[in-house]
Amino acid sequence: MEKLNWGIIGLGRIADNFSKGFFYAKNANLIAVASSDTKKLEKYKETHKLDSKFLFNNYDDLIQCKDIDIIYLALPNNLHYDWAKKIIENNKNILVEKPALLSLLESQSIYNELDGKNLLFTEAFIYRYLPYLKALIEILKDQQLGNIFLME
Repeated sequence: MEKLNWGIIGLGRIADNFSKGFFYAKNANLIAVASSDTKKLEKYKETHKLDSKFLFNNYDDLIQCKDIDIIYLALPNNLHYDWAKKIIENNKNILVEKPALLSLLESQSIYNELDGKNLLFTEAFIYRYLPYLKALIEILKDQQLGNIFLME
């Protein structure tokens, strides 16, 4: 099984929680992080045993790193659009913390940027990927519970 190499831009609390998953992942490696906070970079280096060459204090340097397959964008919401565009321009897959974008105009622009590119762009809604939700969707599709007319 091929492992995807991940980079994280923005090392706040949510990125800390997200990064813990790499200790258990069989198909992914956290190899790079970017932050303007040197203390956070050093913490990630120690916690995740990262090579110093993959600690970036400049987001652009992480985005341009050839060893990274996918980037988790965990910056404040108002910065998602500009950095997502740069990530897409550098042909990287992207997982964006929610909300991914702040307007329909931004969404249309990103959609256009992705057109013709074989890239993943997804928002960090964990429930979409949980096994029990997939099972529930199959139960509903197969009408194992009857004809559902309302769900909250």
